[in-house]
Amino acid sequence: MKFAADEPKVCGACGSSNATKICGNCKEQPYCSLECQREHWREHKTQCVKSVQRTGRPTSGAVPPARPTAQGPSRKGNQVIAGTPLYGDHFRASSPAALQRANAAGARVGLRNEGNTCYLTCVLQALTYSPLAGYLLEVEVGNAPTKRGFNMMFELARHVRKVWSRNEMLSRCEPIAPLLSCTRHAGRMEDAHECLTYVLAQLLEACGVGYDGPTDAAWERSTLVHDVFECTLGQAVVCGACGFHSKAHSVELALRLNATLGLSPEELAKASAKDESPGLGGLAEKSPWKNKAATRAALRIGAAGGRREDTTPPTDVVELLELFFASETIDGYKCDECDQKSTCEKIAGFYQTPNALALYVDRVPAFGALFGKLNRKVAFDETLDLEPFLAPGAPANADETYRLFGVVCHLDVAGSTFFGHYICHVRDSNGEWWSLDDERVIPSDWDHVKDASPYLLFYARNAPHLSPRLTPPKQEPSAKAKARAAKAGAP
Repeated sequence: MKFAADEPKVCGACGSSNATKICGNCKEQPYCSLECQREHWREHKTQCVKSVQRTGRPTSGAVPPARPTAQGPSRKGNQVIAGTPLYGDHFRASSPAALQRANAAGARVGLRNEGNTCYLTCVLQALTYSPLAGYLLEVEVGNAPTKRGFNMMFELARHVRKVWSRNEMLSRCEPIAPLLSCTRHAGRMEDAHECLTYVLAQLLEACGVGYDGPTDAAWERSTLVHDVFECTLGQAVVCGACGFHSKAHSVELALRLNATLGLSPEELAKASAKDESPGLGGLAEKSPWKNKAATRAALRIGAAGGRREDTTPPTDVVELLELFFASETIDGYKCDECDQKSTCEKIAGFYQTPNALALYVDRVPAFGALFGKLNRKVAFDETLDLEPFLAPGAPANADETYRLFGVVCHLDVAGSTFFGHYICHVRDSNGEWWSLDDERVIPSDWDHVKDASPYLLFYARNAPHLSPRLTPPKQEPSAKAKARAAKAGAP
């Protein structure tokens, strides 16, 4: 919260006269930074609690009411509000403002860990600062329930509006119980990628509220979720005898890049070998997840004394994309056009790029067991150009560049794939980075973020697609297929 010009601005910790922030609980004590608030908390705590009790303001653990706005999620008591349909052309008028919505105030709110929910808090933080959040702030989202009785879009919109309405750098604790109730394994440790996939599926289901037509691929392509995250992949098999292109298309909301791409069989075998390093201290045998003391010790040690990135050649996102879309040679392929077997080439790429690119770095190789996570170094840049990865015949766009806005990291214990802790980093519109670890919100910088070990990467398109998603062209039948069809239709 900013101060008025005539109000005192003296920091309670360091005495600085240019304090521009305020305690998120009592709204009375000024500070100049998060560090000063933490340093002064022991002294300020008693006064803060008394002030909250005196004024009746909600504490950090409570949910303050969202500021009244003309737009946003609609709820009037228990009345069901339809809101704007989130499919077709109904929400298109908001696209320019939504996809170019600026977030210049930085990360505002830390999310409370409700018990093994760090995977969900990280996914929510990434979505809160994604282009999807711009839509949720611009479009009136209804609260009508889906067939499951839970409207994920409404709950996420309400959450985003609460976070964006606070002009504070100081960390606040925001309960996520309503959103947690929708996850498949509520109360258990879950994978962040699985959580993202499940949340996107429920958001897509919420787009269908009030729609009674067929929910086919064309309808999904018209929804708000696909408008933000859909990337259409195209591939073609080129016949070596006649040059005929056999084309196919697929749709992804999050692109999976396997961390094993580019590794030789020998390197994979070495990475999959059982680690006998004494540096692990027998953590695997002691089951560090069974008590808090063992967990804290395991987290301190982590995967030290035997990390797989020390023995596995490093890579980067661009190289993984090159390997993902690398052409393949197919021997003995029978062409639909010339009906001959020959050596053919399979080529692939993006037919249509998304407004928000979600990349999942799969670190669980085929040999994965209880402690089979592959901690290979995967470097990434703050910008990404997808033009080199466009499929032949893809629609031409002037700008295919993206900028990173979110990184989710998994801090494993002794290489475990099923135990550890998730944190994330987000970037605001001023280019400032913030590290989010459950309730903690810490100012960061690119030098720190770029050294992270990514699990999920989120990029936003610099020149957003404002028109509806294109429908990929259907495969033209071969001359032979046309002849068969003509013969079958002849009297």
